[in-house]
Parts: sequence; C-alpha cells; structure tokens
Amino acid sequence: MKARSYDRRFLSRGIKPNVLAIKESNGMGAAVRDGLTTDAEMNGISRYLVETFRDAKELGSIITVEPKDYDGYMAYLDNCDGEGQLTMEDADWLQNTRPMLKALARQAKVLSAKYPVVCTNPPYLNKIEGRLKTFVTENYKDYSGDLFSVFTYRNLMFCKQDGYCGYMTPFVWMFIKTYEKLREFIIQSKSITTLVQMEYSAFEEATVPICSFVLKNGKATENGLYFKLSDFKGGMEVQKQKVLGALANKNCGYFYEADQSNFSKIPGSPVAYWVSEAIRNAFSYKSLEKVSLCCKGLDSGDNNRFLRFWFEPSYGSISFDSATGMDITWCPHNKGGAYRKWYGNLDYVIWWKNNGQDIRKHPGSRPQNIDNFFKQCLTWSTLSSGDVAFRALAEGCTSDSKGSICIPQLNLSSLSLLGFLNSKVANAILSCIAPTLDYSVGAIRKIPYKEDSDPAESLASKCLILSQIDWDSYETSWDFKRNPLV
Repeated sequence: MKARSYDRRFLSRGIKPNVLAIKESNGMGAAVRDGLTTDAEMNGISRYLVETFRDAKELGSIITVEPKDYDGYMAYLDNCDGEGQLTMEDADWLQNTRPMLKALARQAKVLSAKYPVVCTNPPYLNKIEGRLKTFVTENYKDYSGDLFSVFTYRNLMFCKQDGYCGYMTPFVWMFIKTYEKLREFIIQSKSITTLVQMEYSAFEEATVPICSFVLKNGKATENGLYFKLSDFKGGMEVQKQKVLGALANKNCGYFYEADQSNFSKIPGSPVAYWVSEAIRNAFSYKSLEKVSLCCKGLDSGDNNRFLRFWFEPSYGSISFDSATGMDITWCPHNKGGAYRKWYGNLDYVIWWKNNGQDIRKHPGSRPQNIDNFFKQCLTWSTLSSGDVAFRALAEGCTSDSKGSICIPQLNLSSLSLLGFLNSKVANAILSCIAPTLDYSVGAIRKIPYKEDSDPAESLASKCLILSQIDWDSYETSWDFKRNPLV
C-alpha cells in the first residue's frame, strides 16, 4: 500500500512482495522420496533446507543461508510427479512435504539474497536461552551481548557491497564494553554515514534510550554526520525539528562531522563523535589503573540482615576508625548514595563481627576485594542520574558494590587525584567512555591521568574541608556536634 501511494498501477503490475512468515522444518517427513526425487544435486538442496531451517521460528532471519539455485530447485520440485501408480507415501510426500520444501526454498532465496538497502528496528533482548542462545553463541559470539547487536551484524550480510543499512537501536552499543567487538567491526570495515543520538525518553514507544543510524557496507572517505540531541526533551517532534534545524544551520552546536578512525584512539573505541582533539590526545597519558587500584566492593547477599543506619545499633558497638576490621562488631559501610562531591554519604554500618565471617559464609553474598577495605581511599556512586561525583573516604570503612573504591598507588597524592577526578576535564573524558548512567569500575580505570604539579591538591583540600563541615552540620552525621545556626 505504501508503494501504491507512489504508483497508482502498482497493484496491477504482478509484483509479489517478499513478506514471509518464517517456516521451520521441524516435524517434516523425509525430504527425499525414492521414485519421485531422482536428481542427486537437487536432493542435496532438499537436505540442506531441512537442516538449515530446523527451529527457524525461534531463530528467524539470523539464520545464514547459502546462495543456491533455488528457482531451479522449485522448478525441479514441480516436476517431481512420478510415473505410474503412486503409493500412499508418495501421495503424502506430494501433498505435504513438497509444498513445505517449496516454501523453505522461497524463504532461502529471500534470506540468501543481497539488497542495496536494509532498514530495521531489530529486537532488543539480552537474556536469551535454549536453542536461540546456543545458536547465537556458536554463530555470533562476538556480538552476542544483545539480539539487536546480532542483527546489526547480520543485516550487513544482507546488504550489497557499498549498500546501506538503516537501524534504530538502543544507543548503548556506542559506548559500553559489551559491544566493543561490534564497534571495532564497524570502525575497521564499515562506515557510519549518519547517526542521531536521541534524548533518553524521546521515543515514547520504547523503554530504552535509542539512536538511529545508517551504516555503509564498505569504507567511505568522507566524515560521518552526527546529531547529539540528548539535551532536548519533548518527544519525537522536538527531535525531528532539531535535526531539521541542524541541517539548515550546521553551527547549531549539536551537529558534528567526525572521522570514525579517531574513535579507535580512545580505549574501547567508543563512538565519541563530539570529543575534541585535545581530549583524544589525553589518552596518551597513563590510565588510572596504572597509578591506582580501582575495585568494586562487596554484595552482602542480604542487606536487610547485615546493614543498618549508623544510629540504629548501639553507638558503642560501632568502630568508626578500625584499620584492619578485626575485633569489631559494626563498622561504617560506604554504599554509594546520592550525588555529592568531596565528602559525605556516610549513612550505613555493616555487621562485621569475626572479620565479616557471617557475610563471607552467607549464600548469595560476594565478599570481593575485602583485602582493600579499611584503607584511606576515594569513592564514587557507580549509578548516577547525572555527572559522577568522587569523595574522600577515611580509614575504617568497608564498601558496597555500588560504592566502588579507588586507592592511589606509587606515592600519588589522594587529594591531587580527587581534585582531578572532580574536575570538568575528567567529566569531559568520562562523557566519552561512560556516557550512560553507569560509572563502572572498568570505565573509571580508563581515565587518563597526567602526574604533574598543579593547584588541584590545595583546591581539593579546601573543597574537602568545606564539604565535611557541611555534612557534619546535620544530625544525620555521626560527627554532628550542634546546628551551625546555634
């Protein structure tokens, strides 16, 4: 009907659209019937189709199909009528198996063809199981983080050389480690022609932040065109107007032209099209993992049992400054918390009697990196609705998986590092290696850090003191003395 809107005679031209409901070969009878199917080469195609399309309803178009003479094969099937009297088995083959083989052949012809344009909104599914999981792992292991990643790769196989594939997918493939192999494949052998990164809730029908993009099935010499609409709320109509505005005025501030080969200069090859040359060059310095120890905290397995607000247990049973965690009952527990820089979010204590023995033995717990607890360090909330915020953490604390820790090494000043991590520079760097809401340990480790003399240490010291005074001015701090108004 869409074609009919452009060509009033379209429906009378005898054109049959390749719209197929996937059929599978499960439960079929023997593909080859003695006395009816006599061509060895064509019989080989029959067996191939039956094997290829087993469980096809579950696997769909991620099945890869070899190009064969499927038109000739279907003509061959039409001539398999036999001579003389037919047996009941022959009649059953002609009535049931032959039509199914023809349907599989037509399906194979569509799936094995190459097309100048491929356009899709692929399925989003990262928890797969059964036959589908086995098939994806065996055939698309590098792209198996999500089905949309599998289809991004598979659809390029449908496309002719130098043809184009258009997609609408979640935009996480542009940044996070799960899709690093997909990014490398695209950057090294394909071309991003255009990409629109939409605002988180722009597409009302989707429950995930999405982007739309076009890939050329081949290398291109020109730069890709990118539209960063993540700051514009108001739904798809606003996004549409912003794209049109950028096309009319390329100096609008959210339109970019980028050479995708530059993406590989950043660890993990994120599609950070907006990043300046200065930020890219910063990655020539040592990464944070070379000068510090960054790690996740523990998962208790049962927070209701092992965690309390610090004012719930007896105050005398809490050890606030233990250097080892030995011979204590309760101790401070860093759980991440709301956005807050420099100092604070110290609300919880954790049951640590007998050096955390009960947690270590609890089913479902993950008592990881415990040897790094109780040390002076830096911390941050790995989940945030905005920018990341780093805080100083004194001796005597354990840490949660959502309140990861960073321990400076090699005589590195913790205050200098804290000042840098809370700077606009570090935030700009993180915007390209962790632009989602999840500031994981892996992303923090990749931050480049230049060790030199700068005012970060003295500035960080002042900020830390002011933030601590602010935190302690509320009754929710265990160091509260009196209200500053008093």
